[in-house]
Formats: sequence, structure tokens, C-alpha cells
Amino acid sequence: MIFQEFEKLYLQQYTVQEKRAMCIFFMEAAHADNEIHPNEVKVINEIFSVINITKADLDASQSMPMNSALDLLSRMSEIKRIYFGKCLANIIIADGNISPEENELWNIVNSRVKCEAPD
Repeated sequence: MIFQEFEKLYLQQYTVQEKRAMCIFFMEAAHADNEIHPNEVKVINEIFSVINITKADLDASQSMPMNSALDLLSRMSEIKRIYFGKCLANIIIADGNISPEENELWNIVNSRVKCEAPD
């Protein structure tokens, strides 16, 4: 289990558009190193279940331009951005290795969305 019960309350606050924007980067993270590890699938399934991301959300995310998704995510509240970052980071580390492509994805997303928890 990635999330505590109280965290699940925050994760259920995303709008449909925010969920769809997040899907883009969740799937990019899973595919970044050109293979999807079983642990990545497990983590993604848990995240999708907790956030209530549907197949329709996933399908709709494919037509959303990446820059539009980044702009939308950057306008979320700080707490939403931090939990998005936690989800993305959990997908990136799920296979036990952080590839250069995953690291680059994190850096791009974090530079625009500011999804890292403050020190």
C-alpha cells in the first residue's frame, strides 16, 4: 500500500481534467525505459483505483497535448501537486531502478508543475 487512509481523501479531490492530465505522465513514466515492469503495473493500478481514474480518462488523456497537461497541473493547489508528484515518483521507482529517461521526465514535470514537497 502506497497511501495512508487520510491521503486517499486528498487523492479523491482531483477533477476529471486533472486526472486525465496526470494519466499522461503516469503512462510516460511507465514506458520511459521501454519496458513496463510488473511492479509498475501494480503501482499504477493502485493509483488509478485510489484516484478513481477510469478507462475513459485514460483514453481521453491520449488526445490532451502534453504542454496543456503541464499547464493544467501547474495550476492545481500545492497539496494536489505534491500528491501528484508522490504518485509519479512511486511509478518511477516501482521497478527498483531510475533510468535516465525517467529522471529526465521527473525533471521536466517538476520544473513546470513544482510537485516536490517543500523541505
